[in-house]
Amino acid sequence: MHATHRRLKRFTRRALGLTLAVGLVVALSQCGGDECDPADPNCGAGEPLSIPGQYQTDNCVKTVERTSSLADLSSSISPTDCDNNNVDPGVRGYFETWHIFADRTDILNFSAQSDFDNKMQLLLATGTTDTSVTTQLVKQSDDRDADDNGAHISETLQSGNDYLLRIFSLSDGQTGSYRIEISRVSEEEPPPPTGAVRVTVSTRGDTTTTYRVTLNGTKERDIGPNGTVTFSDLIPDQVGVQLTDLGSCTVTGSNSQTVTVSANQTVTASFEVDCPTAPILTSIREEHSTLNNCPVDTSRMGTTFWIVVGYSDANGDIESGFTKAYLDYVFNPGGNSGSAQFDDPVVSGDGFSGELRYDVCIYFWDDDSIDITTWIDDRAGNSSNALSINIPKPNGANQPTGTGSRLGRTPQD
Repeated sequence: MHATHRRLKRFTRRALGLTLAVGLVVALSQCGGDECDPADPNCGAGEPLSIPGQYQTDNCVKTVERTSSLADLSSSISPTDCDNNNVDPGVRGYFETWHIFADRTDILNFSAQSDFDNKMQLLLATGTTDTSVTTQLVKQSDDRDADDNGAHISETLQSGNDYLLRIFSLSDGQTGSYRIEISRVSEEEPPPPTGAVRVTVSTRGDTTTTYRVTLNGTKERDIGPNGTVTFSDLIPDQVGVQLTDLGSCTVTGSNSQTVTVSANQTVTASFEVDCPTAPILTSIREEHSTLNNCPVDTSRMGTTFWIVVGYSDANGDIESGFTKAYLDYVFNPGGNSGSAQFDDPVVSGDGFSGELRYDVCIYFWDDDSIDITTWIDDRAGNSSNALSINIPKPNGANQPTGTGSRLGRTPQD
């Protein structure tokens, strides 16, 4: 048994996925082990493979067990075991491996009971190199049903073959003790039929959130904003599927569904999620055409300027009548300052991208320019970034002349 195994590389790099790399050239190397019963017709089926020490370390391989004398397997998963993250980055948990040599042909049931959400894989070991083992994935199992986190595998182990039985912890790096119950079945007793539930999520807006999907309130998996997870080996029945850990996002419709699992079928539960995303201002400019065309009071005429900003919004929430614009301003060099709000700016484009504009009446008096900083709120109330622009006083502005710089709406606010 190996206690400290943190590095897991080589051929198992995709061991938690649905595919598994098949390693290198076969170079058989064998050694002795426990003897089978000479009265057994399958006795003399050969000797188990000698597992290279490096592979034992990298895969937390335990002592060889023979099918003729195989009993329940008990141990525990701890942070000193092999780390799932080394196989599949981002997957939290640990695993151990049992080496089983079939010194006779048996149909075996492997049923995992543990303090954590577990998964099992049965691999056929076909040969070794100096440092590795050539394997083929025979079968894998996640859970017996939506109410039972224990994995279950039923398979015929052929005499003379070596197998690697792996048990994983899956949820949030959980650890604890486990027991793999072993039972034998006859050829006429096939394993019970099972089905699967596939959960898919599509997200509109912010795509950085990771959600949690739960089956019948007991089985949990992380799922990405546009991801898919599959719960397999489920007993046919009605299953409740719930999407949680949504943060500020909301599900279109309900975040809970009920689906029916059928034997040898995969049923899909789909969720559409809307995540609020702040709009982004991408550009800013000013436009003006006619000088001294807007009154700032009874005696002074300012000049109309259009403040035009380009925008993008992942949620498509920029809509006329629902989008607001804001600005802060300060005149230079006089320092006169203030702010303004525009409840109905003109939107040119769709909700996702385009331009937004609003007009202001500016009287410069003896100032040379004005600094304007602007930002917007989308329909959901999310505020954008701010952009700034300096507008010089146009030649010929401020007729007739007066006292005091001023910014106002057009017409005069």
